[in-house]
Amino acid sequence: MPLLTTQSAKGFGFGAFAAAGDTSYESIASVLTSSTTSEINFSSIAGTYAHLQIRMYNMGDNQANVFMQINGDTGNNYYWHEVYGDGSAITNGWSSGTVNHIKTSYHHNTGANQSGQGVVTILDYANTSKKKTVNAFSGSQANVTTTGYVLHRSGHWTGTAAISSLRCFTQAGNFKVGTRISLYGIKG
Repeated sequence: MPLLTTQSAKGFGFGAFAAAGDTSYESIASVLTSSTTSEINFSSIAGTYAHLQIRMYNMGDNQANVFMQINGDTGNNYYWHEVYGDGSAITNGWSSGTVNHIKTSYHHNTGANQSGQGVVTILDYANTSKKKTVNAFSGSQANVTTTGYVLHRSGHWTGTAAISSLRCFTQAGNFKVGTRISLYGIKG
């Protein structure tokens, strides 16, 4: 298997090898829950970045997916695909524009401190001539002796408006105290 060269590492945007500006992140907002809540919202997102990134450390009172809606759109205007594994099986799924959300992360509820972690990237979020594409990588561990998940999800929102707000919410139940969801702008 070939190793990454300095040039190929730049193309992937890894650390010190990244091209100028590719890894410049600016914190826009961060929410750390001090009480249970069913959703976390980001609004008035400026269109001054190349891309957006959401970083999640989420805990829930139910075993559930974390969903995202864009610009308050609750219509069936979202598509997503997913591949996930639990160490013994690989599963996939998809939606066909009949859902009102994009799947992002996942969390368990089997223990007091079981969580899910995820990184969600939204490409060209301010571009008004194309649909918005979302990439999500996440993982979740039920506990140290049972099943965990590794997930890759991607999807798009059919709207072409610049993204100015995001709503993150659980499929069932609430986010627990200690959930942190942060929004970053990626400079380009």
